[in-house]
Formats: sequence, C-alpha cells, structure tokens
Amino acid sequence: MAPLSLIDILSNEYLLLSTTPYLLPTELLSLSCCSHSFQNLIIHSRSAWRNLNLSVSPHQPKPSTSTAVATRPSVPLYQTEFTRLLNKPFVLRDVRTLVLDGLPVTVDLLTDLLSPQYRLSLLSIRECTHINEPQLMLLLQYLVRPSRPAGTPSLKGLYYFSSMDAPGGIFPTLTNGPPRSRGRFVAAPKLTAEWAAIMHATSDAIAYDTRLCTGARHADSGELAVASVRLPPKCAGCHTAPSAHAAAPVLLPPVPITTSDVRAACRGPTEADVLRCEACVRDRWCEGCGKWWCEACALKVEKKLVTFDCYECGAMCGDCAKGTNMTCKSCRGGYCIKHNEGADNTWCEWCNSTERRVRNATQSHHRAGVPPPVPSHLHRHAHIATPQMRARNLARLNALRASVAPTRFKEEAIVRVGVRRGCVVGN
Repeated sequence: MAPLSLIDILSNEYLLLSTTPYLLPTELLSLSCCSHSFQNLIIHSRSAWRNLNLSVSPHQPKPSTSTAVATRPSVPLYQTEFTRLLNKPFVLRDVRTLVLDGLPVTVDLLTDLLSPQYRLSLLSIRECTHINEPQLMLLLQYLVRPSRPAGTPSLKGLYYFSSMDAPGGIFPTLTNGPPRSRGRFVAAPKLTAEWAAIMHATSDAIAYDTRLCTGARHADSGELAVASVRLPPKCAGCHTAPSAHAAAPVLLPPVPITTSDVRAACRGPTEADVLRCEACVRDRWCEGCGKWWCEACALKVEKKLVTFDCYECGAMCGDCAKGTNMTCKSCRGGYCIKHNEGADNTWCEWCNSTERRVRNATQSHHRAGVPPPVPSHLHRHAHIATPQMRARNLARLNALRASVAPTRFKEEAIVRVGVRRGCVVGN
C-alpha cells in the first residue's frame, strides 16, 4: 500500500477543517500555488476558509490606512490590505467565523459582511478604533428589525466589548493561554445607555461577550446597564450562587477556531461566573482577591466590607488591605507599600527620604541647644576651613591680581597676609 501524501490527508474534510485554522491566510494561498490539486482543494473546498483569523497581536502595531504605517515590515500585508483578501469570492463564500480584532474596520465593510449573501455566524471586532459606534448600533438594530426575512440574521455572536486575544493567526489555542482573570473586562466608554438598549433589543438573536446586568437594583427599577465586572460564581459570605433567571448567554474568550457554533463559544471555565455592573457591586467587591458579597450578606454586616485606601489598588477587603496598607511610624499616616515608591514596612516615602531625615535631625539639635552634626559628605573637606588655608588663598589672590592687571589695583592698599596665633591679619 502506497503511503498517503499531504493532498490525500487534506482531502478529508474533517482533517482539513482541523488543520487550516492554524495556518495564516498567506500560507493557505501559498499552498494553493504548489499544484493544481492543492489549488482546487483550497479554492473549492468548503472547509479551507471556514474559520478566518486576521487579527493582530495586542503588542503589535495596529495597521493603518496611511502609507507610512502600511509599509512597516512588522505588519503583515494581509492585515494592512485585508479587504483584498476578503474580496476574493472563494473566501467570504465559506467563512463562518471571522476575527478582525485591531484592524481598521469600518461600518461600511461590516454592512457588506453581514449582508444576506454571506453566512457569518461569529464575528469579532474588538479594539477596532475606526468603527463608528452610532452607525454600528443602527446596523445591529436593522439586522433584527421585525420585517427581516426568515432565517436572518445569520450572525449569532459578536465579540466587541472585551479585549482581544493574543496573538492572532499563529497557533491561537497555544498562545492565548488561560481565560482572562476576573474583574473589569469592559472599557468604560462602551458602558452607555444606548448600548444597553441595543443589547436588550437584539438579545433574542445575537449573543455578545457581555450581557445586561441582572442585579437586584435593575430588577426593581427597570433600568438597563451593561455588565462590566466578572465575579466568582458564589458569594463570599453565604457561599450561594445567585439565581440566573432568564440570563442571556455570553461569549467567552478566546474565539473558537474549529467551530462556528455559538453554543460552543458560550462554554468555558468561566461560564458560571456572575456578571454585574460596577454600580451593583460598589462597596461589596474586593478588587484585590475578587471576593464579593450579595445584598443579603452586606445588610447583615455592620462594618464596611471593603475600603478604598489606594487609588491604584481600588476597593480592598480586610485580608488584602493587611498586606498592602501600612502606617508610618514617624508621621502616623497611612500609605500603600505596593504603589508608594521609596517606602518600606516602617517609613512612608516622605519620611524615608534623606532630606527629611536630615531636616528632622537639625530641628531636634536646635531645640536641644546642640550644634547640628556635620554631614558625612563634608568630613573629607574639613581641613580646607583652617586659618592657614585661608591665608594661603588670600596670598595667591593678591599675586594673581598683580600679574593680571597691576594698574587697576595700584590705588588699592596691598594686603599683607600673615598668620598670627591662627588668625588672618591685613593692613
């Protein structure tokens, strides 16, 4: 039996679908140039371009439409001119998962991609700075209009609010690492009432990488807010999980590369996490360890559950504050040892500085009537301040005056320098 060749292996649709997501678009196009068999496989197969990832790395410079930036060798050509790749008929014909994180995507391009002639299921446009948000909201509202054709929209999941994965294109499952840590995962500019209204109108058709907050304050007032904080599944006080009544599914990072099913995109290690807006967990959430307390437990406790002592650390519980908040033994002021540069476990940054210590020592000696000590860096120059050295310097100065400008100093008295009993005498 003859050994199988590469074209025989990739002719299997399952193996092709499991292999091509790990290849760059340029590598797929290069593979199609090897032979007519590979060209027919790449162009006519329905699985070669099913999952397309064109995103940039978070540490990579963002592509731009300007010539100066587009010619940088660090930015691949398929990212600066990604529209040329998408315009190929055999690419968008089969794409179901499209990742465009960090690229200069516009709403006009998204309108073409989400048209009924294409069948996009999952779309990721995180950190795309060229998107006009009001126009994007109108586009999403148009997709779920009541008069839309049956079976539309084809879009089932949209990654937009969270941060993009790292890096795109090259072995994403190996480089993305574990899911992002809990805490804030939505930028503040996207937490608007307009986005909350759009998510509420499209919740039955499109899933997002966040959802509307289902806290008690929203259930009572009916106010809509976008969830921006990811919390552990259970309360730190009663160790119970809040009831997820009619909670919308949430897309979890990273974007799946071997499937376009929105249900698979919503499964992950953080699937059971609680999503709340920051207003619902204010004074009940520790930003250090991530613990949170439900409304019932917060009412039972009389003291504050978290304190806001450091701006960089944020709200901290008592256990986390013990390791970072210190009290200076000199000024008795509080400080954060993690973000107060120059401080240690005993002194704060101001009291630990050399100038403050010298100043305190000088003031204490003045109060006691004792001359202040000479700084250590002046000890090696103490012999310069003797009377003999001062007399010698004056003699050198007189000689210099006489040699440089004798007529200028003829009216002046000649200074005679002598040493009498350790003093300088002049006539």
